[in-house]
Amino acid sequence: MAQGIPNNKIKVARLADGVAVPFEMPASGNRANTGRHRWIPGGEAIAFEVENEKSEAGIRIASFPAGKEPVSNRTVTGFQPGPVLESFGVAPDGNRFVGAEFQHFANILLVEGVDGVVSPNADAAGGSGK
Repeated sequence: MAQGIPNNKIKVARLADGVAVPFEMPASGNRANTGRHRWIPGGEAIAFEVENEKSEAGIRIASFPAGKEPVSNRTVTGFQPGPVLESFGVAPDGNRFVGAEFQHFANILLVEGVDGVVSPNADAAGGSGK
């Protein structure tokens, strides 16, 4: 397990009485959003983002059937090299996920002809900077 942010864990408790449900998932990782989670519609399962030992992100699901012990969690997607999962959402019917990919870019942009955008050299050039 990646150790950039050590000892983080996902835990669950019942709202009715605050009693902890016997479930705990390590959520340590190198990214701040490791451990991000979403309840699956119906409230009996939770999807969560975790990292493997190679710091590759993936989504797992654990079920919490009413009145029963949590079911073992299962991998839904991810844990592959390539794009880094930044965030995710669950469709209202619980049958589809959408993921947002983290992209790190360093770009220089040139903006011209936009009202209110003035070049720092507008006065020196004798123009309006538009």
